[in-house]
Amino acid sequence: MKLNLSKLLFLILITALSVSCQKNNEDSIIPEESTLDNLVISDNFNFETTKNISISIQLPSTVDYSLIKNRIDFFTFTPSEGGVKLYSGIANKDGLLQGEMKIPSYLDSLYITSFAGDAYILFSESVQKDGIIQFDYNELYGEESPQELTNKKNTSDQTVAFYNSIDYLKASNTNNNIIGNPGFEINDFGTMPSWSSNIEADGKWYFTDQVPGHAAQHTEGGNTFLRIAGSSYYGGVEQLVDAQPGDLITFSSDIRRDGNYFYYNNRLYLYLIPINANGQPIHYYSICDNSNSNNWHTKTISASMPQGTVGVRVLFWTWGYYSNHNRIDLDNVVVTGPIVDADGDGVNDDEDEYPNDSERAFNVYYPNEDDFGTIGFEDNWPGKGDYDFNDLVVGYNFKQVLNSQNELVSVTAKYDVRAIGASFENGFGFQLGCAPDDITSVTGINTANEYVNLNANNTESGQSKATIIAFENAFDILTHPGGALGVNTTVGAPFVEPERMTVEITMATPVSTSITGMAPYNPFLIVNGERGREIHLPNQEPTDLADNLLFGTQNDNSIPADGRYYKTENNLPWCIDIPVEFAYPVEKVSINEAYNHFVEWAESSGNEYEDWYLDETGYRVNNNIYSHD
Repeated sequence: MKLNLSKLLFLILITALSVSCQKNNEDSIIPEESTLDNLVISDNFNFETTKNISISIQLPSTVDYSLIKNRIDFFTFTPSEGGVKLYSGIANKDGLLQGEMKIPSYLDSLYITSFAGDAYILFSESVQKDGIIQFDYNELYGEESPQELTNKKNTSDQTVAFYNSIDYLKASNTNNNIIGNPGFEINDFGTMPSWSSNIEADGKWYFTDQVPGHAAQHTEGGNTFLRIAGSSYYGGVEQLVDAQPGDLITFSSDIRRDGNYFYYNNRLYLYLIPINANGQPIHYYSICDNSNSNNWHTKTISASMPQGTVGVRVLFWTWGYYSNHNRIDLDNVVVTGPIVDADGDGVNDDEDEYPNDSERAFNVYYPNEDDFGTIGFEDNWPGKGDYDFNDLVVGYNFKQVLNSQNELVSVTAKYDVRAIGASFENGFGFQLGCAPDDITSVTGINTANEYVNLNANNTESGQSKATIIAFENAFDILTHPGGALGVNTTVGAPFVEPERMTVEITMATPVSTSITGMAPYNPFLIVNGERGREIHLPNQEPTDLADNLLFGTQNDNSIPADGRYYKTENNLPWCIDIPVEFAYPVEKVSINEAYNHFVEWAESSGNEYEDWYLDETGYRVNNNIYSHD
C-alpha cells in the first residue's frame, strides 16, 4: 500500500511522540549513563535525609506518677525563637519516656519541654549512651536543707553547684499561678529571722534577717524585678502557699546574674519545702542555678507533696561571698498547684489537647504541624531512570493522635500530588506495621477499583500488614493540562495547582507506635497500573502483593534474602524522601545537576552536607530546579 507524503509525515510524527511519551517504559531505550552511575556509594547508605534517634527522658523522682501522666515535647530549638515541635510523648508510671523519633539528619540538638522544666540538649557524648539521647532531671535536683548547703560554702567540692552543663530552662505550665506578687511589682516585703520562721500564706515575700540590706525592688527598662546584690551574706526570700498531700507543685523563676563577676561560692537555689501542721519541714527539694550568664534564664523545681503537708515554703536561698559584684535578679515567679484532669486520663488539662476525651491526649505531627515533607520517585524500575526524581512528586503531612499510653488512635494523612514527570498512570500507597484488622476505617482515598481490591475498612485486601492505597492513578489527582510531558516538571508549560487529598485512618483499638512504625511509614509507587510493580524507598520491604520475580532484573540489584531492596548495583535508589517541601529538578535534569552538594552527601554516606536540599547559598542550580513563577 502506498502512502502519500503527508500521511507518511503524520505517522513519523505520531511514532516520535509515542517514543518520547514512553520514556519510562521498560522496553524503551535505557537512558544514557548518568554521572551518578559512577559514584562510589556504600552498601549501607540508604539515601536517608532523616535519622531515627532513641530517646530516654527521666522526669524527676520527686513526683508521684501513679496518677499523673506527664507529657514531654521535643522541638528543633527554643519555641519562642521559632523552633517547631517534632514529637510528643507521655512518661510512664516511673516518670520515664523511652521511644524513637525521626528528625532531619542535620539536627545536632533538641529542645525539650515538660512540667519539670525545659532543657536544650546537644547530641554529644555527655547526654548519649549506647546511641540513646538521654536526659535525667534527677541529676539537677538536690534534697539537702539550706543549712547543709550553707555549711559547704567553703569546701573545695564544687560539684554541688556545677553538676550539669546542660542549659536548663523554664517550665511550660504557667497557668493557675498561686504565688503572690510574682513579678515583685508590689514594694511590700516582710522580714523574718530565718527561712524556717513562722509566716502566713498571705501572698507576701519575706526576707531573712541578712537579706534586707542586700535585696530590693529594681526597675530597668520599665521592667520591675527583685535584685539581690552585695558581698558576704547568705539568706533567703520566701513565700508560703497552701498545699495538700499529693499536690504536684512546680516553682520556676526567671533569673539573671552578673556573669562578669562569677565565683563558685556565689550560688542561688530554688527550694520547695513542704511543712506539716506544726510548721516543721517534711522534705527538701531544690535545684541550683549554676549559670554565669548575663542573660535572663529560668529554673524550675517540681515535687509531689508528701503525706502530712499543709503548706509549702517557696524559697530562694542565696549566698554572696568574696566580691562586691555579686548580683542576682529575680522575676516572673510561677508556682502551680494541683493538676486539673477533666477526662480522667491522667494528663493535666494544660497538657491535654483533648481535655474532654479520655481516648485521646495529644497530636504528633510529621514532619511538623505546619510543613510538608516530599517523596520523589523514578518510575522506570527495575530499569534505571534519569534521576530527576520527578516522575511522581508527592507532598505529605501526618497528624497522629495518641492516647495517654502513647498508643496510636487515628491518623490524618494529607497528600499533595505536586508533579508527574511521566506518562505512566502511577498509583501511590503506604503501609503501616499493624494488621488490617487493627483499623476500623479508611476514608479519603481515590480508588476506582481498577486494579486495587479493598477490604470492608478500605485497607487493601490480600495484605498481612495494613496497606492504604491513596490513589490508583496520579492523573486523577493532578489533571494533565497538555503542552508538555507530564505535569509541573517543564518550565513554561501550563502549571496545575496541586489539590490536597486527606486520608483519615481510625484504629479499631489503640496500637503501639512501635508496631505501626513512624510516618511517613512505608510509602510506595505502583507503576502504571501493574499492581505487582512497586517502588519503595531503599531497603524498605515490598508489600505482600509485590511481584518478587522483578527483583534482580534489569538494573535492580535487590537481594531479598539479605534485606536489600530497590537499589542498583552501585546503590542508587528509585525513591527519595525529603523532610521539607522539596524543590525538585526540572524534566530530565539529574538531581546532582540541580543540587551542588548531592554527590558529596551521597559519597560520604550522609556525613557531609546533611542539609544539601535546603535553600542555602551555593547549594542550588536554580535554572535546573522547577519553578512556575
